[in-house]
Amino acid sequence: MLSNINFILSAKFLSDFAAFMNMVALSSYIYYLSESPIMVGVFLACRVIGGMLASLVSNRLFRLYPGKVSLVCLDLIRATCLSLLLITHMDNHLTIIPFIGFILGMSNSLFSIGLNSQLASFVGTQNLGNTNSWITTLSSIGMVLGALSSGIIIGVFSYESVILLNILGYLGAAACIALVIHLYPEEIKQGESLQSLKQDIRVLKQTLSKSPIISAMLLITLADTLGSASHNVGFPIIAKYFDQNSAPQIMGYIIAIWALGKLSGALLSKYIRLIPKQQASEDDKRRMEKSFFIAIILMSSGFILAFNQDSLIPSLICFFIAGAGDGISEVCFITRAQNTEKKIRLALFSSISFMQNTGFGVGMLISAFAFEYLAHGYVVGLFHGLPIIIVVILFFRMRQKPLSNTSSI
Repeated sequence: MLSNINFILSAKFLSDFAAFMNMVALSSYIYYLSESPIMVGVFLACRVIGGMLASLVSNRLFRLYPGKVSLVCLDLIRATCLSLLLITHMDNHLTIIPFIGFILGMSNSLFSIGLNSQLASFVGTQNLGNTNSWITTLSSIGMVLGALSSGIIIGVFSYESVILLNILGYLGAAACIALVIHLYPEEIKQGESLQSLKQDIRVLKQTLSKSPIISAMLLITLADTLGSASHNVGFPIIAKYFDQNSAPQIMGYIIAIWALGKLSGALLSKYIRLIPKQQASEDDKRRMEKSFFIAIILMSSGFILAFNQDSLIPSLICFFIAGAGDGISEVCFITRAQNTEKKIRLALFSSISFMQNTGFGVGMLISAFAFEYLAHGYVVGLFHGLPIIIVVILFFRMRQKPLSNTSSI
């Protein structure tokens, strides 16, 4: 069991290290080639469209092919996809990068859905809380190292060097997943319940109707992805605003500080026991739900303040605060979702991924155009203000009529 946990944590670390390297590298690279926020938005939107498609096919894919093999294949696909940038001429890169974004988005979402929905089968239900905390912690470290090293390598060497390191990261992640040697047979059964996605969603809706608080968390997650879209499109823009000559390095610093905040939030959620060490009780579930709502406000407020600063240092402090809220909200939300009934877990994570990618896609396209006409602080304020407003509305609604669960899921 411990070896399984270690292999999974290593794979997630390498995967996120590579993902944040290519996020910084490809976003700044396409902005460097095109000098257009719209092209950055198109690239990111292609990633999101791939993620949306993944959400629709993930249900059947992981029921037909549960376990580690599908996850290994997804890492290999990501490595192969990035290799196209090494074997094609630079003149063609603006044309193929959106295609690469689509494949990366699809593979990233499938990997996330597959790992999150099957984590209990790899590590056991009793280890979910602790494993999720470590996953977020190591993911944050991967973000820090990936973002910082990306900017440094681009400055000292080249974009090609970053892409090569990306490929090695995904190959390393595939090797770690391949080394997982034991599964909990009660959690995964080959060919189990191959019902359609529509049937799974129907069961999910019936179950969520008994738990309005989980439905509220899903709504806020959808709104939060709109805000996340705006700051992802805005990263290269604010980096160039602070320093036109060193935008990739500045973007690396921004993402690294945000990731350090996320690391702090993940560790904090573990040490002040916002998430359970063992299987979650009803009190544990309520605590995770409340912590999620508070962390969303902290995260969105941090991003709004960060994009409205005139100098880099105050902005980095705000990015750290935003990251702390992001880390707490992610750990609490994922752990709470993994503590739902097994019959709805895969459909729930597929729905979460679809909602997140839909919000990302819509948000990126709208915010990319908004950045053309409005200051970056106004755009991020509008998009990140939405989840704050929804949380406040739900707070006053809960005071009048509590959204208590009538049936535990």
